[in-house]
Amino acid sequence: MKTIQRGFIVPLLLVIIAAMLLGGGAYLYTQTKQSDSSVSGSTTSTLVTPEVQRAPCADFDALSQFVLGNIEKPDSQNSMQDEVNYITKKFLWKRNSVEPFVSYPAINGIRAFYGNDKVIPHDDIVAIIKRDSDSVGQTIGAEAQKIGMSADALNTQPFRAFLDRDQYIRTFGFRNGADLYSVILEVEGGGHQAPSEGIVTVTCGRAVAQYDKVYDALKLKADSAAQDAYHYDYVAIGDVSSDGSVYEIYGNPSKARIADYYYFDGSALKLVSSDSSPAACSVLEAQKVGLGMRCADSASNAIRTVTYAGSASAPDLAHSSFLVSTGQVPVTGQSGTLVYFWISAATDLQGQEKCSIDFGDGHTNPLFENNDCAGRTTSKVWHLYVERGTHTPKLIGTLKANGQSTTEILTRATVTTTN
Repeated sequence: MKTIQRGFIVPLLLVIIAAMLLGGGAYLYTQTKQSDSSVSGSTTSTLVTPEVQRAPCADFDALSQFVLGNIEKPDSQNSMQDEVNYITKKFLWKRNSVEPFVSYPAINGIRAFYGNDKVIPHDDIVAIIKRDSDSVGQTIGAEAQKIGMSADALNTQPFRAFLDRDQYIRTFGFRNGADLYSVILEVEGGGHQAPSEGIVTVTCGRAVAQYDKVYDALKLKADSAAQDAYHYDYVAIGDVSSDGSVYEIYGNPSKARIADYYYFDGSALKLVSSDSSPAACSVLEAQKVGLGMRCADSASNAIRTVTYAGSASAPDLAHSSFLVSTGQVPVTGQSGTLVYFWISAATDLQGQEKCSIDFGDGHTNPLFENNDCAGRTTSKVWHLYVERGTHTPKLIGTLKANGQSTTEILTRATVTTTN
């Protein structure tokens, strides 16, 4: 089997999208007790009963149903979806008062529209959104508290009008553990823009550690002159290379005029393309960075994905992803620690390619059997019980196609327990 170290798996910064795909799926809970101190060595496996973990964004349905039930009937509504090779299912969140808004991938999201399918006078849409704002605002605080959420002051603001642009917005932000919930009611268009549109958006996700590292390295500063900060003072990540090293950054003009692409080594940023979205294929490929990102091919005048020497024989994973989220909790009444993995495979493969995920220890069964992830989204939750000591369980992903194979460690989760 040919092993390629990089360029196969969507990076861990997309751990939240893993959980996103779990939101409506079925879960399989299995657990393996390791008698050896090394997970990757020889083990003896016995089935034990795991603790049930709370699914990410478990309260999204309750919150979104409340919001949709307290607004006027929209012209249309839909669940948020990502485009191929582009992160469109996301939400803006303000981390602190000295920074602009930043984006995180959404686990769940839904939008309701007024004027999306038919022309509605601008003043009428403004009146609808204002009534929706008042209706939702009257009781959403109490409803959120009943669900178990707490309000986030930085991401909550009253109904505001920006008459020079005919824009109107009200925002609500809530937290429940690691989950971040955002509710936005807004009017776009009108004035010199046409047509007007009212949008009510409910999203939930979690902060992504790797995203935060990139934002920290950018040394972001809020624009004190931006009155409508939600629309005009933000930084978003639109695309990430398959090896997790290149990030497309866009936002308001003071942050990125069109889109900038940065190579990130974990601490420092290097600008590799500027003022182009998508970046020119030749620019990224000449530097051998950005593998798997969408790019503009000037020779064919088409959009494709970045490839360069060493990747041509690898299976084409442009439309595929393996996504992982990890955590750990003490086990009540027992010594040791329970490590849990939320894992999703999402592909549009049609059965010619085969994929699997396992612990790489040669003893436990694969999470996904060969070909199990072809053509659909598959999600599972897996638990690993480790006894006293330090352990580094690792998940290994493999894909085979056309006689070629790529294998990569998806994640390691070092666990030290003394209980």
